[in-house]
Amino acid sequence: MNRFPLFCAACLLGLGIAACVDESPNPVVFDQVLQSTTLRNRLLTPIIIFRNSTPIDTLEARTDRSYPLGEKGVFRHAWRILAPVGLDGKPAGIEPTGELGIQYAINAEYTIENDDAPGGTIFTPRVANLTGFDLNLTANYHESNEFRSTLVIPRNQNISLTHSPYFYWHSSSNIVVDEIGGPGVYYFKRDTSGISGSARYLQIDDSTSSYKGAGVTMPLVAF
Repeated sequence: MNRFPLFCAACLLGLGIAACVDESPNPVVFDQVLQSTTLRNRLLTPIIIFRNSTPIDTLEARTDRSYPLGEKGVFRHAWRILAPVGLDGKPAGIEPTGELGIQYAINAEYTIENDDAPGGTIFTPRVANLTGFDLNLTANYHESNEFRSTLVIPRNQNISLTHSPYFYWHSSSNIVVDEIGGPGVYYFKRDTSGISGSARYLQIDDSTSSYKGAGVTMPLVAF
C-alpha cells in the first residue's frame, strides 16, 4: 500500500493548523472549554447579540451581561443595533452590525461603544421638545448619508435615552426637527468654531460616566 499520499495529507493538515495558530493573537488550545462571554453595551439603544450568526439575546441600553458557554469549539460573536420604529413601521435609525470575531479567551469581555460601529462613528441626538407640536426628525440633512425617519418626539417630552435612534457622525452632521402640522423647523449642526454650550450645536457628551461611549449629544432644545 502506498502511504505517501496519506503522509502528504497529514503534512498539509499540520501546516493548516499551524497557520491558524499563527493568525491568532493568543495561544490557542483546541481542546479547552470556553467558559463565558461578557458584553457591555454602552449605547443608548438595545442591541441584538449573535453567536455563530444566531441571535441569542437582546441587550438593553447601558447594560452589561455575561453569557455562559461551557463548551469547546469555535465561537464568533456579533451585535446589531435595534433601532426604534417610526410611524411607518420602519427603523427610525441605522442598524449596523458589528463583528467581534472568534473568541479565544476562556472568559472573554467585549465593550460596545459608539466608535465601534462598522462604517464609522455613530451618534444619537438628545432632543428636548418644549414646543406645542410633535416633532419629526431628519439626520444629516442634505448629506450623502441623509436619514429621513418618521420618528416622532411628542410635544413637551424628551427623546428616549433607552431606545434612541443612531446615525453616522462626520464633520457635516446635522439634525433637523420640524413641527408636525406647524410652521417651526429647528436646525442643529456640528460646532466647528470652538463655541461650546450652545443648544444649536451638535456636540458629543462624554463629560460624565453616564454617557461615556454612548455618542449622545449635548441637549438640543426646540422651543
